[in-house]
Amino acid sequence: MLGTSQSSCLIQYEGEQLAKPTTYLYLNYQQMIGDLLLTTQSPERTESIVKAVINQAIALGKSSHWVEQELKFEGMLDGADRADFLRLELEQADVVDDTLLDIYNERINRLTEYGY
Repeated sequence: MLGTSQSSCLIQYEGEQLAKPTTYLYLNYQQMIGDLLLTTQSPERTESIVKAVINQAIALGKSSHWVEQELKFEGMLDGADRADFLRLELEQADVVDDTLLDIYNERINRLTEYGY
């Protein structure tokens, strides 16, 4: 059994761990995956989407922020026609530049190249 001093040190340590950005990121991902599951209504499809986004992020050297954005995008897109949605996004853009075209290509190819 821990003494009072050891117990308070452990509580302080756990509090410090919860305050770290990586822990926040983990909790944020849990929330996003839960939201995605509510959207897809399918644990299998949710798992496939998450795997595809993470595999693509690894392959392209993307950041955790990018993963977060793309999980949100996939949740928004679920049930819609991917090609039509992305084409509309390009048509509505003020300027179609290399960055926007890169995003288009990443999103349109996610299904075929990174699997789900």
